This record gives sequence, structure tokens and C-alpha cells, in this order.
Amino acid sequence: MLAKLFGKKKEEELKENEVRIVLPEESYTLVEYKQDELPCVATVNSGLLGFEHKPIFRWHLSVIIDFEELIENGMPSEEERAIVDPFCDQLDEEIKAGGNALFLVRETWNKTRRLVWM
Repeated sequence: MLAKLFGKKKEEELKENEVRIVLPEESYTLVEYKQDELPCVATVNSGLLGFEHKPIFRWHLSVIIDFEELIENGMPSEEERAIVDPFCDQLDEEIKAGGNALFLVRETWNKTRRLVWM
């Protein structure tokens, strides 16, 4: 009875062409490098390194945000980040809802923020 109340489903048998996937725990690695003489800061989901089901998530969604208020080297000001960072976090949560996407990378470089899911 409690399972019905709280939405717990029984494990169903897999059909012939179905696969049961356990999504990997997100783990972040910070990567800093230069591209075209400009600094780039990227947060990569290293939890995907051993993930075997990447072909099932073969599409990619990229969102690119152009910054307006900059400090040196094309990086965003703190004021700009105070607006964009919470927006990016909310967008990430919405896109991953229901297990339909996996976070891949968040990259800040040359007046832009690029977010990628697979």
C-alpha cells in the first residue's frame, strides 16, 4: 500500500529491445586552459568516463550565452555571473528532469558560457 502512495513501482521485466540504465553520479573536474590566447575555464562531468551507455544519449544540446559585462580576457564580471550562474543551474535542473539528459560540460571562454548536455 505504501508503494502505491509514494509512487514506488515494481521492477518490470525488460522487453526484447529494452535496456535498463543506471545514470552515473555526476562528478566534476575543473579544467583550465588557453584557446586563441584567451583563458578558458571548464567544468566537465568526469562521472561519464566509464559510462557504457553513451550511444543511447547520442544527441547533444548546446546552449551558448553571450556575456555583456566583462573583466579582462573576455571573462564575465561578478555581477554578470551573479545573473547567469543561477540561470544555468536552473536550466541544468530542468533539462535533466526525468533522466532524459546528462550534463557534459560548462565552459566559459571568450565572452561566452557554453553548456552541453547529452
